[in-house]
Amino acid sequence: MIKKFQFRMRLGDHFIKAVLAITVLAALVVAAKMTFFKAETPSLQQVLTLESLDPQTDYSMIIISLLAFSFATLSAAKGYEVIKKSKCDCASVLAEEKKSLDAERKLSENLKQGELNVLRNEIEDLKKTKQGLLNENTELKNRFKTINTKYEELQPVEKMLRDSNISLGRECERLKHEKEALSLKLNALMKPKKSHSTGSGQAKKKAAKGKTLAKKRKITNKRKGAKKKA
Repeated sequence: MIKKFQFRMRLGDHFIKAVLAITVLAALVVAAKMTFFKAETPSLQQVLTLESLDPQTDYSMIIISLLAFSFATLSAAKGYEVIKKSKCDCASVLAEEKKSLDAERKLSENLKQGELNVLRNEIEDLKKTKQGLLNENTELKNRFKTINTKYEELQPVEKMLRDSNISLGRECERLKHEKEALSLKLNALMKPKKSHSTGSGQAKKKAAKGKTLAKKRKITNKRKGAKKKA
């Protein structure tokens, strides 16, 4: 449609140029006629003889004027028609352009609306995901608090078990030493009387050594218990 309108505009321009050229040519012909072809004047003899003059009427000027006037009128009418058609075509082109622009605008608005809807759905999904993560985080925090509370509750029990373990270890060491002392005494009592007199000194020495060993073991156990408490 735009190309057709441009073709008509170019045709109108060519037509107006042709009209102007023909008008200028007619004006040049009239000027040449008036310059080079003057009316014949009567001679002196004709004046003296009183002969009546019958000058020839020149119709070329009238014909050229009529042709120029008619052509100018036709040109004006044709130019007006061309301008009117151009205006109509321009109006139709503008209307079509407006329709196409409106259609493009509606299409772009629909696309934008679709993109906005997609973005809104994505935002809603992200919000839901965020809320789920927050809930999971809260649940994990509560679990951690519960575990921490249980650990704090078990700490005194653990300490008590450690203390009882240390006490039991000490008691085992004491019973072990007592067992060794009793076994030594039992061995001494089971020996015959003859050897009693001779071996009484050795038994006393062994008993003294057993007591010293028991004391040393008690001291080492106390040191170990102090280190464990520290």
